[in-house]
Amino acid sequence: MKELTNHSVPRYSRDDMSRALETLRNGGVILYPTDTIWGLGCDATSPEAVEKIYFLKGRSESKAMLALVGNEGQLQNCVHHIPEISWELIEAAVRPLTIIYDHPKGLAHNMLAPDGSVGIRITSENFSRTLCQRFGKPIVSTSANRSGMKSPKTFAEISDDIKSKVDYIVEYGRRRLRHHQNLRRRPRQGNPIEIPPVPYQAVLFWQGASAPSISLLSFSPFYIMKAEPTSVGSAFII
Repeated sequence: MKELTNHSVPRYSRDDMSRALETLRNGGVILYPTDTIWGLGCDATSPEAVEKIYFLKGRSESKAMLALVGNEGQLQNCVHHIPEISWELIEAAVRPLTIIYDHPKGLAHNMLAPDGSVGIRITSENFSRTLCQRFGKPIVSTSANRSGMKSPKTFAEISDDIKSKVDYIVEYGRRRLRHHQNLRRRPRQGNPIEIPPVPYQAVLFWQGASAPSISLLSFSPFYIMKAEPTSVGSAFII
């Protein structure tokens, strides 16, 4: 994993982490901080847990959700084939990078896009990274709002309705206004890909084995705005 350039990341409590893990293992839904925004999470391998999030958000299963993993090894466990360009983009990115992969494995069928692909991100945020690693499986990450409503950027913007319906709310990070701003990473090789802060994400849309191409999948709540050519391919800003 890449080195975090900020060494002042606050620590979470063991009890907080344990409660979040217990909730995930019991098939529940958590409200937790990620490397972009506060999100709703559950076991990404459990169709029953994923269904709970769809119900909570009032969202159709035709709109997929992305998954977070804690390291490259977990990513490899989720995808049958990872194109080399994906590794190069992961190495070069200095902001949160979600990549859409064909042929995922082991993930709940109802969190995939209609074409069977899925968006996965290796999180660099302190709590969510450790949570993924200790849980040992990918975790769903989707905005903490009802479908069609504005996505909250901070914990304070999350509605009481959403908070009352989850099984556990993580204590860590509640008072931090923009925790993702501290998560710049130093790439080990290649040119940095500057990815703007939330609500934007950089996504490589990869279809087939020959070349990357643009494909707006139904699970994305955003729209493609421009393509940024880089030395390792194209990062599509949506």
